[in-house]
Amino acid sequence: MIPVGLDVLATKDGHLVRDPELDALDVIGNFVTLVDDHTPEGASLIRGKAYEQFLADDNSLSLYEDLTPEQCGEVAAEFRAHAERMPKERPSQFEFAAGDVEEAARWFEVCSKKGYGTRAWY
Repeated sequence: MIPVGLDVLATKDGHLVRDPELDALDVIGNFVTLVDDHTPEGASLIRGKAYEQFLADDNSLSLYEDLTPEQCGEVAAEFRAHAERMPKERPSQFEFAAGDVEEAARWFEVCSKKGYGTRAWY
């Protein structure tokens, strides 16, 4: 698969979810989001392409696939493991630091704890 732009949207029972707790996290998001009949204000999301690199190299999980709440928990764990090997400060304005990846881990952890899955939109 050729990586293209990717939005990862929170979902529950097949419908998009807008959650203030997810929206409050300092992750790379997007100002344009999808809406549906159940979520006219738009879905909570994270920009997946920016974070896909922090998953394990075994390709067992991908943000380019729809994820279950359990898989969101696995993503959070993988992000945290990766963050432990990262610098505390950003090496440059164009690179991530451990705290950036920890915040993305929290996004997926909240999804998992609240029973949200994700929908990959690209």
